[in-house]
Amino acid sequence: MAKKNKILNGIIQKIKDINAESFDETTKTQFVKLNKSITKEVNSDKSWKELEKHIKNVHFDFLKRLKEKHPAISPREMDLSTYLLMNMSTKEIAETMNISSGGVELARYRLRKKLNLNNKENLISFIMSI
Repeated sequence: MAKKNKILNGIIQKIKDINAESFDETTKTQFVKLNKSITKEVNSDKSWKELEKHIKNVHFDFLKRLKEKHPAISPREMDLSTYLLMNMSTKEIAETMNISSGGVELARYRLRKKLNLNNKENLISFIMSI
């Protein structure tokens, strides 16, 4: 799924580079529809819901313990914690969550603050200990 989204995002970038102003109206309309269709597929909730359901089933006990110890944690932070538990790289997490690598780093920083970890404590080690 992450690979599919990466490919589709690459196509979207290439479409943005094309000057649609030189097209006739019919071609321009079809071009815009194609762009919207690809963007819609990248943002499709169906694939994400299936992934979330699978992750929640596999890591149910972990998520339950995490929520008990840290009730203020958001669903998005729980997802990030699960990806970290699965030892996914920042790049893989970014592709899966459909955000930038910088967004993942910011989310990790915020998660550390919410879990009351200092700079010396390893986030992944802490998550694995839960």
